[in-house]
Amino acid sequence: MKLAGVVTLYHPDDEVLGNMESYMSALDVLYVMDNTETPDPWWALWAEKQPHVKYVAFHDNKGISYALNYALKETDCDYLLTMDQDSRFFPDMILKYKRLVEEFEIEVPDKVAMYAVSYDGEAVDADSKRVRTAITSGSIVPVKIALALGRFDEALFIDEVDLEYCYRAEEKGYHIIEFPGIKMKHSIGNRTYHHLFSFTYNTLNHSAIRRYYIFRNKIYVAKRYPAVRKEYILESVKMIIKILLAEKQKVSKMKHIFVGVRDGLLGHMGKYQGK
Repeated sequence: MKLAGVVTLYHPDDEVLGNMESYMSALDVLYVMDNTETPDPWWALWAEKQPHVKYVAFHDNKGISYALNYALKETDCDYLLTMDQDSRFFPDMILKYKRLVEEFEIEVPDKVAMYAVSYDGEAVDADSKRVRTAITSGSIVPVKIALALGRFDEALFIDEVDLEYCYRAEEKGYHIIEFPGIKMKHSIGNRTYHHLFSFTYNTLNHSAIRRYYIFRNKIYVAKRYPAVRKEYILESVKMIIKILLAEKQKVSKMKHIFVGVRDGLLGHMGKYQGK
C-alpha cells in the first residue's frame, strides 16, 4: 500500500512539526502545502533536508480544497492521508490505521471513498463502522476514487469541504468507514463551556471571517443536497443563538453571517473578497 500524506499550513506554530512527525514514518511522501501569504523560509529549508517531503508555498491562501486537490493530482500513491496542521496521531496509531485500511481494501475493494478515525473521546476496541460523514483531518482517501468523484470542491474554499465530499460519495454508492479504535488529537475551534440556568452548552468561538465561510458553505451544500437542509437550518440557528449568548465580537460575526448567507444564496463562492 503506497500511502502519501498532505498537510496544509497556514501561519504554522511551533507544534506543527511535532504533529507531522506523528505520522510521517508511515508515508511514502508527504506534501506540505503552505497557504501562508508570506511563508516562513524555514519550512523550505527544512523540506530540502527531508527525502520524502515535497513542500509547496503558494504565497497566497488558496483554501483547503485547493491544497488537497494539488496533492491528489501530483501523487503516484494509491492512498492519501489528509491532515490539518494542528492534528496528530497518538503513538503507534498511524501504523495500525494503515494496516486496517489495507485489510479492509482486500475484503471490500473499491467501495470506500474515505476512511476516518476517532477524535472525540477515547479510542475504543471496536471494528470498523459505516458512518455518514467524516472530517478531513485524519482521513485516508483512495486516490483513484477521489479523482473519479471529481476531487474536493474548490468553490467551498474552507468548511464543509469534507462533508460535501462524503455526500457526493454516498450519492455515487461509495461508503465512509470509521475505525473507532484509532485515536487522533484534533481540535475544532476554541471551545468554551457556558451555563444557562440548568443547561450547559459549548461554543467554538470561530472568527468572524470563519463564520462567513461556515454559513455561506452550509447554504451551498444545502442547495446541492436537500436531505441535509433541515439539519443544517437547525445547526445554523443553534450557532447564532450561541454567538449571541456567549461569544465576543457579536456584531462583526453577525454581519459576516449575513454576508455569508447572501453569498451562498447568490452562488458567490471561492475566497472571501471582503465586500
